[in-house]
Amino acid sequence: MKLLRFYKRVKLAFYAGPDWIELPSYIRRTGYKSPTALLIAWFFAIYIRVVSIPGQAILISCIFMSYYSMVSLRNPIAMLTMLLLSFFVADIVFGFIYRPRLKVCRRIPDRVRAGFPFAVEYVLTNLRRLPAWDISVDSMKLKKGLAHSSPPGSAVCILPGADIKLRAEFVSPQRGLREVAAPMAESSFPLGLLKWSCRDGAPHKILVHPHFVPLISMDLPEGARYQKPSVSMLSKIGESTDFHGCREFRTGDNPKFIHWRSSARKGSLVVREFREERIGRVALIVDTYAPPKKKYLQLGRSDEKTYAERLEAAMSLAAAVAEFSSKQDYVLDLFAAGPDIYHFQGGRSLSHFDDMLDILSTIQLSRTEPFNLLEPAVLEEVAGIGAALLILLKWDLKRERFIEELRENGVFTKAVLVAEKTDGNFPSGMIFASPEQIRDGKIRSI
Repeated sequence: MKLLRFYKRVKLAFYAGPDWIELPSYIRRTGYKSPTALLIAWFFAIYIRVVSIPGQAILISCIFMSYYSMVSLRNPIAMLTMLLLSFFVADIVFGFIYRPRLKVCRRIPDRVRAGFPFAVEYVLTNLRRLPAWDISVDSMKLKKGLAHSSPPGSAVCILPGADIKLRAEFVSPQRGLREVAAPMAESSFPLGLLKWSCRDGAPHKILVHPHFVPLISMDLPEGARYQKPSVSMLSKIGESTDFHGCREFRTGDNPKFIHWRSSARKGSLVVREFREERIGRVALIVDTYAPPKKKYLQLGRSDEKTYAERLEAAMSLAAAVAEFSSKQDYVLDLFAAGPDIYHFQGGRSLSHFDDMLDILSTIQLSRTEPFNLLEPAVLEEVAGIGAALLILLKWDLKRERFIEELRENGVFTKAVLVAEKTDGNFPSGMIFASPEQIRDGKIRSI
């Protein structure tokens, strides 16, 4: 039974693949995984984990020189080959003696901003009775979407039982959910040809929020007269009621609201009347559609890249709108459709601004028309809000008809098309914003 459990653990680990490198997409898929492809991936991962870059250069040179030296054993090339291989043997022997055994504690943020370096801190503890030499942490190439923005944390020596703090900086150029492999400490002592590594801890996931430049102004009506009655009760932190006027005292009124001066002048009790403060609501509808991949064969790969750039720009603009709304008296209803429909409500004390950025970080291009899913679910809800801001990736009859239906239901709409301004039949008030303008922070008001 122990052997069977051991076999199952090894099998699961083998098919999971080495997690310290980025596996190709055909290996990462959830369906059938080729054992041959996984075996090659394991050999490659172990090779780059054990052999350093100088060691790889020397090892490849030794392979070529060994073929040439097979002609004659007295060939000087053969002597050079034996000398280089002896360096590898010496590195293996002394490296095994001084191999590190470290406890690694890594502190890494859960949320970061795209394009901005963020600090990663390490605390290393030497668990051996021998010093650990030439230590570096997370020095291998990071997984897709992450890169080093500073040299990896390194230390010349860690004494037995001692602690040391190291620091490095990572950066992610684009938004999304990123994974950092479990922290790995490596030692290239003594000759730097081989690496002796130890791992501690678990992988870490990071949400990369879209980069945005804050808006200065946003011209949208609050839409309070369209609100449902319960909306004004959504947020009470920091709220107050407005003074509306005075009226005669009625049975059941709170005595503390009696206005004594007016009561004395009139000769009967008069109470102050208050009106509950209302909260303005705005619906933010984000387009996520890109043509199916089969159409890219006709349109070209440049069109696929264009839609990806437009989506990133749209998410940046949506983040700027969310940030502006969080500082104003707005409740923002975010609608984004793809494979799933997202409806998230934020603003004031309803939820934190970071929660909305979490949603925007994970939205991907939709290969199906999102407005087919969005119309029945959103039209009635947006009609009860009264104001809508649409961020579109393209313009066609379906989107034009959707805007017309919103306006027929009394919704004030404003649309932003993430593209260069072109000639065409566009609704009044259409705003054109290219991805370059949004990325450079030239769109400061809507």
